[in-house]
Amino acid sequence: MSVVKSLGMMCGAFVIAKAVLAPSASVRPDAQQLTVSADAERIVLSWSGPIASPMRDTIATAIKSVRSDPRRLVISLNSPGGSIAHGREVMAAIREAARGRAIDTRVEKGAACASMCVPIFLMGARRTADPGAHFMFHEAQLNLPKGRESMKNADAAVASKWIATVVTNNFYETDFAQPRVNTLWLRDMRTKIENRDVWVTARQLVEAGSGVVDALIPSGDSQTGRASGAVQRFFAAVLRILSRIGAGDGNRTHDIQLGKLSFYH
Repeated sequence: MSVVKSLGMMCGAFVIAKAVLAPSASVRPDAQQLTVSADAERIVLSWSGPIASPMRDTIATAIKSVRSDPRRLVISLNSPGGSIAHGREVMAAIREAARGRAIDTRVEKGAACASMCVPIFLMGARRTADPGAHFMFHEAQLNLPKGRESMKNADAAVASKWIATVVTNNFYETDFAQPRVNTLWLRDMRTKIENRDVWVTARQLVEAGSGVVDALIPSGDSQTGRASGAVQRFFAAVLRILSRIGAGDGNRTHDIQLGKLSFYH
């Protein structure tokens, strides 16, 4: 089979795959939870867990429930990433809700915002994070059906790499291209993530002039109603360890699944 034909078949699968995209998280903990806390000035919706169904509906319902409340609305994120398709639905829901009110985003002390979590964070009218909060960037990777991890067909291997590159480029050119994000920094990050995960703190993002984080959360300014700091630090540590030692499929989060083929992010 020619390379051109292989590419055509895989591109076709990618185009029609939107209706059957299925997220699958392998990073633990994978429990999803939304908690709500409030003070005199703001209402905080705290999401913890993978970017996967029913996150969009849960977030949208929570936002709707406080639509008549004049206080500032903040979405706090703590996530290892997840499905690109569902993440885009979450982004669309936040964008729609933001037409009627400002919605901020933040990442608290000890929390992590990895992969697909980052574009959702970028939806914030004001984006803040604890100086030590971790963010992770990487490229999409093709996951072969079990038992076919080693591709012997050279054409298929070339096609797989090509499709993965196309998916990654599209992801960074669209989902990350949000207001205030430094395009030069983003272009540089796209180069850095080639074949690796890149972990940076919120402070490093600010110092690099990335535009991802608008401001760092002052010391002591943390919301109520979240899990303990020890649990948060453990979650972030697990994510960092897995990114360093896990070259295998089990240490990544499935991001796009194309029938029997899936992309990680």
